[in-house]
Amino acid sequence: MTEQNEPEPSGAPNDWAGVGSAVVAIAVLAAALFIADLLYPEAIPGAPYVALAVAALWLPWRAAPLYLGAGLSMMLLVGYVVTPPTDEAAVLVANAVLTLVGIWIVAWLSFRFKLEALHAATSAERLRGLFDASVDPVITIDERGLVLTFNPAAQTVFGFAPEEIVGKNVDVLMPSPYHEQHDIYMRNYLRTGRKKIIGIGREVRSEEHTSELQ
Repeated sequence: MTEQNEPEPSGAPNDWAGVGSAVVAIAVLAAALFIADLLYPEAIPGAPYVALAVAALWLPWRAAPLYLGAGLSMMLLVGYVVTPPTDEAAVLVANAVLTLVGIWIVAWLSFRFKLEALHAATSAERLRGLFDASVDPVITIDERGLVLTFNPAAQTVFGFAPEEIVGKNVDVLMPSPYHEQHDIYMRNYLRTGRKKIIGIGREVRSEEHTSELQ
């Protein structure tokens, strides 16, 4: 059994320079927005706060949308509290409430998106580990019969390196008459949807890189 390295739950960044640039950019934009909101409270709508909340998608940490949402909410509330009373107080309150709702809708959707992406990446990594560790040859193809993946066991059995076989028609691994008929089988299945081999165990002859039959 091979040992697999699990991805870090928080989404560990691979490019710290890029992450640092993103954090600095978000911080500068947030500070500029906060200052503008303090100086011109009636002129700044809530849309920039909501738009800035989307920036958490560019941060690698899973909980980044929630943290950014909390920070933007705090900025919005502080800005509202320190703003001198005006005749447009009702408008400012309505704007603040709608902005808070918008921020947290975006933050929650972004958080869920990150969770799903992390789950998909983890599942793909585990599947890849099983694929590579399998003692049996495993080959995957697309609807045209072109090889997509070729695991190490397949490399041993057939004598092909991945770069020699991936992207080529899987029929190169088949002797006659299967070699000539395979594309016909594929077209018939795609046209009719009837399975003749899929899901059925069958022993067939194959061809090595040296053209020797197995």
